[in-house]
Amino acid sequence: MPPRTEQVRGGYSFHMFDKGAQNPNFGKPAWNRGLITHPKKKYTCPICGCQFSDWKKRKFCSVRCRTQSKKDNWQPIRLVCLNCEEEFVSKRRKRKFCSHGCSANYRKGANSSRWKGGVTPVHLSIRNSEEYGVWRTSVFQRDDYTCQKCGKRGRGDLHAHHLKPFSLHPELRFDIGNGQTLCARCHYIEHRQRHPTWACRGPRPERRCRVETSCDYCGATISLTVSVYKRAASHYCGYKCAGLARQGTGFQGICDGCGKEYPIARAHYLRSKRHFCSAECYVAEQAKGQIRTTCDSCGKTYFICRAHHRRSKKHFCCTECYNAHRKKR
Repeated sequence: MPPRTEQVRGGYSFHMFDKGAQNPNFGKPAWNRGLITHPKKKYTCPICGCQFSDWKKRKFCSVRCRTQSKKDNWQPIRLVCLNCEEEFVSKRRKRKFCSHGCSANYRKGANSSRWKGGVTPVHLSIRNSEEYGVWRTSVFQRDDYTCQKCGKRGRGDLHAHHLKPFSLHPELRFDIGNGQTLCARCHYIEHRQRHPTWACRGPRPERRCRVETSCDYCGATISLTVSVYKRAASHYCGYKCAGLARQGTGFQGICDGCGKEYPIARAHYLRSKRHFCSAECYVAEQAKGQIRTTCDSCGKTYFICRAHHRRSKKHFCCTECYNAHRKKR
C-alpha cells in the first residue's frame, strides 16, 4: 500500500507538491516497484507453433500469422447483385452489389436516399442523362471540335446547339443531324442572349439588332442600336459634332463686352452669368475695374486690382518675378 500522506490543511501534505530534493520522497524507490500484479500467460500460435507470452488473451503471435489463418480458412460466399441480378463471389455477407457501377445505378431515382419525390425538371434530367452526353460528343466529333459560325477550335468553350428547338421537337433531341457545334459566344448570339463573360473578355461582338446611319453634321458612318436610333430625332458621331450642330440652330447670345450677338449653345448660355464673344472682349472687361502698373522685377506693364495696388508697395506680374526679387535680397 502507498504510504499515508500527512493530514494537514485540506487533507494533504504540502510536501506532495515539492519538486526535486525538497520532496522528502526524493531518491527513494516507488512503493510498487518489483511487485507483479498481473503476470503474463503463455500461449501457442496455431500457425507457426511458436510460444509467446502476453497479459491479454491472444490466439496468434503476429499479424502475419493472423492474415495467413484468414487465407487458409477463407471460403467463397456466393451472392446475387440487386441491380443486375447476377451471381458474384464475395468475402463478406453484407455485400449487395457486384461493383461500384451497379451500386450507383441502383441508388438513382426513388432508391436514392436524397429522393424528394421527383422535383428535378424534365429537361434537366434529359440533359444530365448518359444518352444526351453520347449525342453531344458525337456532334463535336462530326464537326471536329470547331465552331461552325466563327471557326473557333477547342474543347473547353463549345456548346452543342439544336437547329430545331429542344422544347418544340422532342423527337429530334438525340438526332445527330439536328445538332451543330458552336462556341459559347455564338451560341448566346444565336439565342439572342447576353454572354456573361463579355465584360471581361474584351469588346462585345456586334449583334444583329444594330442600325448603320450617318452623322447629321459631318456625314460619317456610325453604328447605333435600334433603341438609341428610335429614341433620338438626330444622330451625331460624338459630342463635338453635337455641340457644333446645336450652335447652328439659330440661338444667339449677347456679348457683355461689346454687345454683339454671336452663336452659342443654349445650355452653355444659361449655365454662366456673364458671356463674351471672344478672348479680347473678356480681357477688356476684366481691365475696366483695374489700373495699369509696372512689374518691379521685369518692368512689364500689366493690370492689377485697385485694392491690391493700394495694399502693397511693390508689385510683381507673376510668381517667377516675385521669387527672383527675393533671391536678390
